[in-house]
Amino acid sequence: MINRRARPSALLLLAAAVAGCAPSRGVDETATQAPTFYVPGLPYFYSELDVELPQGVTIDTVRPDLQVNLRVFVPNASLSFVKVPDGYLARFELSTRVVDPETGDLLREREWSESTLVAAFEQTRLYAPHLVIRSVTAPPGRYDLEIRVTDLDNRKQAARRHRVEVADLRRRPVVTGMNRLESRRPDGTWEPAYTGTVRRSADSLRLAATVLTLAPPITVAGGLTLLRVSVDTAAALPPYANPPTGGGTVIREFVGIGAPDTVFRTRWRMEAAGQQTTIRVMIPPLPEGVYRMDVEGTGGGPRLPETEFRWSRWYVVRSQEYPRPATLDEVAAALQYIATEQEWRAIDSVTSPRERKRRFDQFWLSIAGSGPAAANLLKAYYTRVQEANLFFSGHKEGWRSDRGMVYIVMGPPPVVERRLDQEVWRYGASEEDALQSFAFRRGTSGIEGAPFENYVLQRQYYYDRIWLRMVERWRTGRIF
Repeated sequence: MINRRARPSALLLLAAAVAGCAPSRGVDETATQAPTFYVPGLPYFYSELDVELPQGVTIDTVRPDLQVNLRVFVPNASLSFVKVPDGYLARFELSTRVVDPETGDLLREREWSESTLVAAFEQTRLYAPHLVIRSVTAPPGRYDLEIRVTDLDNRKQAARRHRVEVADLRRRPVVTGMNRLESRRPDGTWEPAYTGTVRRSADSLRLAATVLTLAPPITVAGGLTLLRVSVDTAAALPPYANPPTGGGTVIREFVGIGAPDTVFRTRWRMEAAGQQTTIRVMIPPLPEGVYRMDVEGTGGGPRLPETEFRWSRWYVVRSQEYPRPATLDEVAAALQYIATEQEWRAIDSVTSPRERKRRFDQFWLSIAGSGPAAANLLKAYYTRVQEANLFFSGHKEGWRSDRGMVYIVMGPPPVVERRLDQEVWRYGASEEDALQSFAFRRGTSGIEGAPFENYVLQRQYYYDRIWLRMVERWRTGRIF
Protein backbone atom coordinates (compact mmCIF):
# COMPACT_ATOMS: atom_id res chain seq x y z
CA MET A 1 0.00 0.00 0.00
CA ILE A 2 1.37 3.42 -0.95
CA ASN A 3 2.37 5.55 2.01
CA ARG A 4 0.63 8.90 1.49
CA ARG A 5 2.00 10.55 4.64
CA ALA A 6 4.59 13.17 3.79
CA ARG A 7 7.48 13.41 6.21
CA PRO A 8 8.79 16.98 6.78
CA SER A 9 12.31 16.08 5.69
CA ALA A 10 11.01 14.66 2.43
CA LEU A 11 8.91 17.76 1.79
CA LEU A 12 11.92 20.00 2.30
CA LEU A 13 13.95 17.83 -0.06
CA LEU A 14 11.38 18.00 -2.85
CA ALA A 15 10.74 21.70 -2.28
CA ALA A 16 14.45 22.44 -2.71
CA ALA A 17 14.38 20.69 -6.07
CA VAL A 18 11.85 23.12 -7.49
CA ALA A 19 12.46 26.36 -5.57
CA GLY A 20 14.66 27.90 -8.26
CA CYS A 21 17.98 27.03 -6.66
CA ALA A 22 20.89 25.69 -8.69
CA PRO A 23 20.23 22.41 -10.50
CA SER A 24 21.95 19.25 -9.39
CA ARG A 25 25.19 18.42 -11.14
CA GLY A 26 23.84 15.06 -12.27
CA VAL A 27 20.80 16.46 -14.09
CA ASP A 28 22.86 19.09 -15.91
CA GLU A 29 25.46 16.58 -17.03
CA THR A 30 22.82 14.21 -18.35
CA ALA A 31 21.26 16.91 -20.49
CA THR A 32 24.40 18.55 -21.85
CA GLN A 33 27.13 15.92 -21.73
CA ALA A 34 25.38 12.58 -22.16
CA PRO A 35 22.35 13.26 -24.36
CA THR A 36 20.68 9.89 -24.58
CA PHE A 37 18.56 10.93 -27.56
CA TYR A 38 21.67 11.07 -29.75
CA VAL A 39 22.73 7.60 -30.87
CA PRO A 40 26.38 7.25 -31.94
CA GLY A 41 26.47 6.63 -35.68
CA LEU A 42 23.01 8.09 -36.33
CA PRO A 43 23.81 11.63 -37.55
CA TYR A 44 21.78 14.59 -36.43
CA PHE A 45 22.44 18.21 -37.33
CA TYR A 46 21.14 21.75 -37.44
CA SER A 47 21.86 23.98 -40.44
CA GLU A 48 21.56 27.61 -41.50
CA LEU A 49 22.27 29.46 -44.74
CA ASP A 50 23.42 32.93 -45.64
CA VAL A 51 24.40 34.61 -48.90
CA GLU A 52 27.40 36.77 -49.80
CA LEU A 53 29.37 37.98 -52.82
CA PRO A 54 32.14 35.66 -54.06
CA GLN A 55 35.63 37.05 -54.38
CA GLY A 56 36.27 38.97 -57.60
CA VAL A 57 32.65 39.68 -58.53
CA THR A 58 32.24 43.25 -59.86
CA ILE A 59 29.63 45.30 -61.65
CA ASP A 60 31.22 44.22 -64.95
CA THR A 61 30.77 40.50 -64.22
CA VAL A 62 28.68 38.85 -66.91
CA ARG A 63 26.63 36.80 -64.46
CA PRO A 64 26.88 37.96 -60.84
CA ASP A 65 26.45 34.66 -59.01
CA LEU A 66 26.13 34.78 -55.24
CA GLN A 67 27.78 32.48 -52.73
CA VAL A 68 25.49 30.43 -50.49
CA ASN A 69 27.22 29.64 -47.22
CA LEU A 70 26.20 26.55 -45.24
CA ARG A 71 26.69 26.46 -41.48
CA VAL A 72 26.14 22.90 -40.28
CA PHE A 73 26.24 21.93 -36.59
CA VAL A 74 26.72 18.22 -35.89
CA PRO A 75 26.70 17.12 -32.21
CA ASN A 76 29.59 14.82 -31.41
CA ALA A 77 27.18 12.47 -29.64
CA SER A 78 25.47 11.60 -32.96
CA LEU A 79 28.70 10.44 -34.65
CA SER A 80 30.68 7.19 -34.54
CA PHE A 81 34.12 7.64 -32.99
CA VAL A 82 37.01 5.18 -33.27
CA LYS A 83 40.16 5.06 -31.17
CA VAL A 84 43.24 6.48 -32.90
CA PRO A 85 46.73 7.25 -31.53
CA ASP A 86 45.85 10.90 -30.88
CA GLY A 87 42.44 10.31 -29.32
CA TYR A 88 39.04 9.51 -30.87
CA LEU A 89 38.18 10.25 -34.49
CA ALA A 90 34.79 10.56 -36.23
CA ARG A 91 34.49 10.81 -40.02
CA PHE A 92 31.43 11.98 -41.90
CA GLU A 93 30.48 13.27 -45.32
CA LEU A 94 28.66 16.54 -45.92
CA SER A 95 26.86 16.80 -49.26
CA THR A 96 24.56 19.33 -50.90
CA ARG A 97 22.09 19.10 -53.76
CA VAL A 98 20.66 22.21 -55.42
CA VAL A 99 17.27 21.33 -56.93
CA ASP A 100 14.81 23.30 -59.07
CA PRO A 101 11.65 23.39 -56.89
CA GLU A 102 9.36 23.50 -59.93
CA THR A 103 10.81 20.65 -62.02
CA GLY A 104 12.78 18.66 -59.45
CA ASP A 105 15.85 18.81 -61.72
CA LEU A 106 19.22 18.48 -60.02
CA LEU A 107 21.18 21.64 -60.86
CA ARG A 108 24.42 21.01 -59.00
CA GLU A 109 25.85 18.75 -56.32
CA ARG A 110 28.88 18.90 -54.04
CA GLU A 111 30.29 16.81 -51.22
CA TRP A 112 33.04 17.15 -48.65
CA SER A 113 34.74 14.66 -46.36
CA GLU A 114 34.84 15.92 -42.78
CA SER A 115 36.31 14.69 -39.51
CA THR A 116 36.48 15.69 -35.88
CA LEU A 117 39.14 14.58 -33.39
CA VAL A 118 38.74 14.69 -29.60
CA ALA A 119 41.24 13.80 -26.90
CA ALA A 120 39.05 11.86 -24.46
CA PHE A 121 36.18 9.41 -24.81
CA GLU A 122 33.93 11.60 -22.64
CA GLN A 123 34.11 14.28 -25.33
CA THR A 124 32.52 11.94 -27.86
CA ARG A 125 29.26 12.23 -25.91
CA LEU A 126 29.19 16.01 -25.74
CA TYR A 127 26.14 17.87 -27.01
CA ALA A 128 28.35 20.81 -28.09
CA PRO A 129 28.18 20.59 -31.88
CA HIS A 130 30.99 20.39 -34.39
CA LEU A 131 30.67 23.35 -36.79
CA VAL A 132 31.29 22.93 -40.51
CA ILE A 133 31.17 25.92 -42.89
CA ARG A 134 31.09 25.26 -46.64
CA SER A 135 29.91 27.22 -49.67
CA VAL A 136 28.33 26.74 -53.09
CA THR A 137 27.75 29.35 -55.78
CA ALA A 138 24.49 29.71 -57.62
CA PRO A 139 23.05 32.03 -60.27
CA PRO A 140 19.99 34.16 -59.47
CA GLY A 141 16.88 32.10 -58.82
CA ARG A 142 14.83 30.19 -56.27
CA TYR A 143 16.06 26.74 -55.21
CA ASP A 144 15.63 23.86 -52.82
CA LEU A 145 18.96 23.16 -51.18
CA GLU A 146 19.20 19.71 -49.63
CA ILE A 147 21.91 19.03 -47.05
CA ARG A 148 22.92 15.51 -46.01
CA VAL A 149 25.29 14.31 -43.31
CA THR A 150 26.47 10.70 -43.68
CA ASP A 151 28.44 8.80 -41.04
CA LEU A 152 31.30 7.22 -42.98
CA ASP A 153 31.61 4.26 -40.61
CA ASN A 154 28.10 2.89 -41.18
CA ARG A 155 26.72 5.04 -44.07
CA LYS A 156 23.70 6.14 -42.03
CA GLN A 157 22.59 9.66 -42.83
CA ALA A 158 20.32 12.55 -41.96
CA ALA A 159 18.93 15.19 -44.32
CA ARG A 160 17.41 18.67 -44.20
CA ARG A 161 15.99 20.87 -46.91
CA HIS A 162 16.08 24.68 -47.19
CA ARG A 163 14.33 27.00 -49.62
CA VAL A 164 16.88 29.61 -50.76
CA GLU A 165 16.46 32.62 -53.01
CA VAL A 166 19.53 34.01 -54.77
CA ALA A 167 18.93 37.63 -55.72
CA ASP A 168 19.76 39.12 -59.10
CA LEU A 169 22.05 42.06 -58.33
CA ARG A 170 21.45 43.52 -61.78
CA ARG A 171 17.73 43.84 -61.10
CA ARG A 172 18.04 44.54 -57.36
CA PRO A 173 21.38 46.31 -57.04
CA VAL A 174 21.24 46.47 -53.23
CA VAL A 175 20.19 43.37 -51.23
CA THR A 176 20.66 41.99 -47.75
CA GLY A 177 22.66 38.79 -47.50
CA MET A 178 23.56 37.32 -44.12
CA ASN A 179 21.37 38.30 -41.18
CA ARG A 180 21.64 36.81 -37.72
CA LEU A 181 21.09 37.44 -34.04
CA GLU A 182 24.08 37.69 -31.75
CA SER A 183 24.15 37.38 -27.97
CA ARG A 184 26.84 38.58 -25.61
CA ARG A 185 29.05 36.04 -23.86
CA PRO A 186 30.04 36.52 -20.20
CA ASP A 187 33.49 37.69 -21.38
CA GLY A 188 31.92 40.52 -23.40
CA THR A 189 32.41 39.00 -26.86
CA TRP A 190 29.49 38.20 -29.16
CA GLU A 191 28.35 34.87 -30.53
CA PRO A 192 25.70 34.04 -33.16
CA ALA A 193 22.39 32.63 -31.90
CA TYR A 194 22.23 30.17 -34.79
CA THR A 195 19.42 27.99 -33.54
CA GLY A 196 16.88 30.80 -33.21
CA THR A 197 16.69 30.27 -29.43
CA VAL A 198 18.39 32.73 -27.10
CA ARG A 199 18.44 33.03 -23.32
CA ARG A 200 17.01 36.11 -21.69
CA SER A 201 19.96 38.35 -20.81
CA ALA A 202 20.49 41.75 -19.24
CA ASP A 203 23.01 42.45 -22.01
CA SER A 204 20.31 41.82 -24.60
CA LEU A 205 20.92 41.00 -28.24
CA ARG A 206 21.97 42.64 -31.43
CA LEU A 207 21.07 42.19 -35.08
CA ALA A 208 23.93 41.73 -37.55
CA ALA A 209 22.85 42.11 -41.19
CA THR A 210 25.05 42.24 -44.29
CA VAL A 211 24.20 44.56 -47.18
CA LEU A 212 25.44 43.50 -50.65
CA THR A 213 26.00 45.66 -53.73
CA LEU A 214 28.10 45.55 -56.88
CA ALA A 215 28.55 49.33 -57.10
CA PRO A 216 29.72 51.01 -53.89
CA PRO A 217 29.61 53.53 -52.30
CA ILE A 218 25.98 53.56 -51.20
CA THR A 219 23.86 55.07 -48.47
CA VAL A 220 21.70 52.63 -46.53
CA ALA A 221 18.74 53.75 -44.43
CA GLY A 222 16.32 51.44 -42.74
CA GLY A 223 14.23 50.48 -39.77
CA LEU A 224 13.61 47.49 -37.52
CA THR A 225 10.28 46.55 -35.97
CA LEU A 226 10.15 43.83 -33.34
CA LEU A 227 6.84 42.02 -32.85
CA ARG A 228 5.89 39.62 -30.07
CA VAL A 229 3.69 36.84 -31.41
CA SER A 230 1.26 34.84 -29.27
CA VAL A 231 1.41 31.16 -30.25
CA ASP A 232 -0.10 27.84 -29.25
CA THR A 233 1.85 26.56 -26.24
CA ALA A 234 -0.51 23.82 -25.10
CA ALA A 235 1.00 20.58 -23.85
CA ALA A 236 0.71 17.63 -26.25
CA LEU A 237 -2.36 15.41 -26.15
CA PRO A 238 -1.88 11.68 -25.37
CA PRO A 239 -0.89 9.50 -28.36
CA TYR A 240 -4.32 7.86 -28.46
CA ALA A 241 -6.32 11.13 -28.30
CA ASN A 242 -8.19 12.34 -31.40
CA PRO A 243 -6.53 10.07 -33.98
CA PRO A 244 -7.24 10.76 -37.67
CA THR A 245 -10.20 9.08 -39.35
CA GLY A 246 -10.31 7.74 -42.85
CA GLY A 247 -6.56 7.23 -43.06
CA GLY A 248 -5.70 10.95 -42.85
CA THR A 249 -3.02 12.55 -40.72
CA VAL A 250 -3.75 15.22 -38.14
CA ILE A 251 -1.18 18.03 -38.30
CA ARG A 252 -1.38 20.48 -35.42
CA GLU A 253 -0.09 23.75 -36.78
CA PHE A 254 2.12 26.38 -35.19
CA VAL A 255 -0.84 28.64 -34.43
CA GLY A 256 -0.69 32.40 -34.00
CA ILE A 257 -3.24 33.61 -31.45
CA GLY A 258 -4.45 37.16 -32.09
CA ALA A 259 -2.54 40.05 -33.59
CA PRO A 260 1.16 40.48 -32.78
CA ASP A 261 2.24 43.25 -30.42
CA THR A 262 4.93 45.75 -31.42
CA VAL A 263 7.52 45.88 -28.63
CA PHE A 264 10.41 47.82 -30.22
CA ARG A 265 11.17 50.09 -33.17
CA THR A 266 14.37 51.76 -34.32
CA ARG A 267 15.86 53.34 -37.44
CA TRP A 268 19.40 53.75 -38.78
CA ARG A 269 21.37 55.41 -41.58
CA MET A 270 24.91 54.60 -42.68
CA GLU A 271 27.42 54.98 -45.48
CA ALA A 272 28.73 51.76 -47.05
CA ALA A 273 32.04 52.05 -48.89
CA GLY A 274 32.51 48.38 -49.83
CA GLN A 275 30.58 45.65 -51.61
CA GLN A 276 29.66 44.07 -48.26
CA THR A 277 28.83 46.07 -45.17
CA THR A 278 27.46 44.80 -41.85
CA ILE A 279 24.77 46.72 -40.02
CA ARG A 280 24.61 46.12 -36.26
CA VAL A 281 21.55 47.18 -34.27
CA MET A 282 21.14 46.73 -30.51
CA ILE A 283 17.92 45.13 -29.26
CA PRO A 284 16.71 45.79 -25.69
CA PRO A 285 16.18 43.05 -23.08
CA LEU A 286 13.03 41.09 -23.80
CA PRO A 287 10.75 38.80 -21.79
CA GLU A 288 10.36 35.18 -22.77
CA GLY A 289 8.29 34.60 -25.90
CA VAL A 290 8.22 34.23 -29.68
CA TYR A 291 9.33 37.24 -31.73
CA ARG A 292 9.39 38.30 -35.37
CA MET A 293 11.89 40.89 -36.48
CA ASP A 294 10.83 42.89 -39.57
CA VAL A 295 13.53 44.88 -41.34
CA GLU A 296 12.91 47.29 -44.19
CA GLY A 297 15.08 49.89 -45.85
CA THR A 298 16.53 51.48 -48.95
CA GLY A 299 19.97 51.67 -50.47
CA GLY A 300 21.36 53.73 -53.32
CA GLY A 301 24.33 55.73 -54.48
CA PRO A 302 25.94 57.77 -57.26
CA ARG A 303 25.92 54.80 -59.65
CA LEU A 304 22.72 53.13 -58.46
CA PRO A 305 19.04 54.04 -58.22
CA GLU A 306 17.42 53.75 -54.82
CA THR A 307 16.47 50.12 -54.10
CA GLU A 308 14.13 48.82 -51.42
CA PHE A 309 14.80 45.73 -49.32
CA ARG A 310 12.83 43.95 -46.62
CA TRP A 311 13.00 40.66 -44.75
CA SER A 312 11.89 39.01 -41.52
CA ARG A 313 13.47 36.72 -38.95
CA TRP A 314 11.88 34.71 -36.16
CA TYR A 315 13.40 33.75 -32.84
CA VAL A 316 12.45 32.65 -29.31
CA VAL A 317 13.63 34.09 -26.00
CA ARG A 318 13.92 31.49 -23.24
CA SER A 319 14.73 31.79 -19.55
CA GLN A 320 18.31 32.09 -18.33
CA GLU A 321 18.01 28.53 -16.93
CA TYR A 322 16.85 26.99 -20.23
CA PRO A 323 16.67 24.07 -20.92
CA ARG A 324 16.16 23.39 -17.20
CA PRO A 325 12.63 24.10 -15.89
CA ALA A 326 13.49 26.49 -13.09
CA THR A 327 10.26 27.82 -11.55
CA LEU A 328 7.51 26.08 -9.65
CA ASP A 329 5.02 26.92 -12.41
CA GLU A 330 7.26 25.29 -15.03
CA VAL A 331 7.92 22.08 -13.13
CA ALA A 332 4.29 21.73 -12.04
CA ALA A 333 3.03 22.19 -15.62
CA ALA A 334 5.19 19.29 -16.81
CA LEU A 335 3.32 16.86 -14.52
CA GLN A 336 0.41 16.74 -16.97
CA TYR A 337 1.66 13.59 -18.70
CA ILE A 338 1.59 11.34 -15.61
CA ALA A 339 -0.88 13.06 -13.25
CA THR A 340 -4.61 12.45 -13.39
CA GLU A 341 -6.78 15.40 -14.33
CA GLN A 342 -7.94 15.69 -10.70
CA GLU A 343 -4.36 15.66 -9.39
CA TRP A 344 -3.23 18.21 -11.94
CA ARG A 345 -6.12 20.58 -11.21
CA ALA A 346 -5.47 20.30 -7.48
CA ILE A 347 -1.96 21.66 -8.07
CA ASP A 348 -2.74 24.12 -10.87
CA SER A 349 -5.80 25.70 -9.27
CA VAL A 350 -4.07 27.15 -6.19
CA THR A 351 -2.43 30.58 -6.31
CA SER A 352 -0.43 30.42 -3.09
CA PRO A 353 3.17 29.37 -3.96
CA ARG A 354 3.56 27.69 -0.57
CA GLU A 355 0.38 25.63 -0.93
CA ARG A 356 1.19 24.81 -4.54
CA LYS A 357 4.63 23.58 -3.52
CA ARG A 358 3.08 21.48 -0.74
CA ARG A 359 0.68 19.82 -3.19
CA PHE A 360 3.48 19.28 -5.69
CA ASP A 361 5.57 17.53 -3.03
CA GLN A 362 2.57 15.52 -1.92
CA PHE A 363 2.00 14.25 -5.46
CA TRP A 364 5.51 12.79 -5.71
CA LEU A 365 5.41 11.36 -2.21
CA SER A 366 2.05 9.73 -2.87
CA ILE A 367 3.29 7.83 -5.92
CA ALA A 368 6.78 7.02 -4.59
CA GLY A 369 5.94 6.17 -0.99
CA SER A 370 8.99 7.75 0.68
CA GLY A 371 11.13 10.88 0.53
CA PRO A 372 14.28 9.31 -0.99
CA ALA A 373 12.28 7.34 -3.56
CA ALA A 374 10.30 10.46 -4.47
CA ALA A 375 13.51 12.46 -4.91
CA ASN A 376 14.97 9.82 -7.26
CA LEU A 377 11.76 9.57 -9.27
CA LEU A 378 11.47 13.35 -9.52
CA LYS A 379 15.08 13.61 -10.71
CA ALA A 380 14.50 10.96 -13.39
CA TYR A 381 11.35 12.70 -14.64
CA TYR A 382 12.80 16.20 -14.83
CA THR A 383 16.00 14.98 -16.42
CA ARG A 384 13.81 13.85 -19.31
CA VAL A 385 11.91 17.14 -19.27
CA GLN A 386 15.20 19.00 -19.50
CA GLU A 387 16.43 16.79 -22.32
CA ALA A 388 13.14 17.22 -24.19
CA ASN A 389 13.60 20.99 -23.98
CA LEU A 390 17.13 20.68 -25.28
CA PHE A 391 16.28 18.42 -28.22
CA PHE A 392 12.77 19.38 -29.33
CA SER A 393 12.10 23.04 -28.54
CA GLY A 394 10.65 25.16 -31.32
CA HIS A 395 7.98 27.80 -30.93
CA LYS A 396 7.22 26.21 -27.57
CA GLU A 397 9.28 24.31 -25.02
CA GLY A 398 10.29 20.84 -26.11
CA TRP A 399 8.48 19.10 -23.26
CA ARG A 400 5.17 20.43 -24.60
CA SER A 401 5.74 18.97 -28.09
CA ASP A 402 4.64 15.56 -29.36
CA ARG A 403 8.19 14.25 -29.49
CA GLY A 404 8.90 15.66 -26.03
CA MET A 405 5.81 13.97 -24.57
CA VAL A 406 6.79 10.57 -25.95
CA TYR A 407 10.41 11.04 -24.89
CA ILE A 408 9.46 11.90 -21.30
CA VAL A 409 7.05 9.02 -20.74
CA MET A 410 8.61 6.31 -22.93
CA GLY A 411 12.27 7.29 -22.62
CA PRO A 412 14.91 7.58 -25.37
CA PRO A 413 13.94 5.44 -28.38
CA PRO A 414 16.41 2.59 -29.03
CA VAL A 415 15.95 3.07 -32.79
CA VAL A 416 15.33 6.35 -34.63
CA GLU A 417 14.74 6.52 -38.38
CA ARG A 418 15.08 10.01 -39.81
CA ARG A 419 13.90 11.09 -43.23
CA LEU A 420 13.38 14.48 -44.83
CA ASP A 421 9.84 14.92 -43.54
CA GLN A 422 9.41 12.16 -40.97
CA GLU A 423 10.89 10.53 -37.88
CA VAL A 424 9.98 7.04 -36.69
CA TRP A 425 10.85 5.99 -33.14
CA ARG A 426 10.91 2.26 -32.46
CA TYR A 427 10.74 0.86 -28.93
CA GLY A 428 10.37 -2.79 -29.94
CA ALA A 429 12.67 -5.21 -31.71
CA SER A 430 10.38 -5.76 -34.69
CA GLU A 431 9.69 -3.13 -37.34
CA GLU A 432 6.32 -4.79 -37.90
CA ASP A 433 5.13 -4.06 -34.35
CA ALA A 434 3.05 -0.91 -34.85
CA LEU A 435 2.27 -0.73 -31.14
CA GLN A 436 5.95 -0.08 -30.39
CA SER A 437 6.52 2.47 -33.19
CA PHE A 438 5.74 6.18 -33.09
CA ALA A 439 5.77 8.06 -36.40
CA PHE A 440 6.13 11.86 -36.43
CA ARG A 441 5.38 13.92 -39.54
CA ARG A 442 7.08 17.28 -40.01
CA GLY A 443 4.19 19.75 -40.18
CA THR A 444 4.07 23.19 -41.69
CA SER A 445 4.41 26.20 -39.43
CA GLY A 446 1.05 27.71 -40.40
CA ILE A 447 2.67 31.17 -40.61
CA GLU A 448 4.71 32.28 -43.61
CA GLY A 449 8.42 32.50 -42.91
CA ALA A 450 8.28 30.87 -39.47
CA PRO A 451 11.23 28.44 -39.27
CA PHE A 452 10.16 26.33 -36.30
CA GLU A 453 10.06 22.58 -36.81
CA ASN A 454 6.78 21.02 -35.76
CA TYR A 455 6.93 17.22 -35.75
CA VAL A 456 3.44 15.89 -35.17
CA LEU A 457 2.68 12.39 -33.89
CA GLN A 458 0.40 10.31 -36.07
CA ARG A 459 -2.00 9.38 -33.29
CA GLN A 460 -3.68 5.96 -33.08
CA TYR A 461 -6.34 4.53 -30.77
CA TYR A 462 -4.27 1.43 -30.04
CA TYR A 463 -1.49 3.46 -28.35
CA ASP A 464 -3.63 3.59 -25.20
CA ARG A 465 -2.40 0.17 -24.02
CA ILE A 466 1.34 0.82 -24.08
CA TRP A 467 0.92 4.44 -23.01
CA LEU A 468 -1.22 3.80 -19.94
CA ARG A 469 1.12 0.96 -18.97
CA MET A 470 4.14 3.30 -19.04
CA VAL A 471 2.28 6.00 -17.11
CA GLU A 472 1.43 3.40 -14.47
CA ARG A 473 5.11 2.50 -14.18
CA TRP A 474 5.88 6.13 -13.39
CA ARG A 475 3.06 6.28 -10.89
CA THR A 476 4.23 3.20 -9.06
CA GLY A 477 7.90 4.15 -9.01
CA ARG A 478 8.94 1.29 -11.34
CA ILE A 479 10.35 3.38 -14.18
CA PHE A 480 14.01 2.61 -13.47
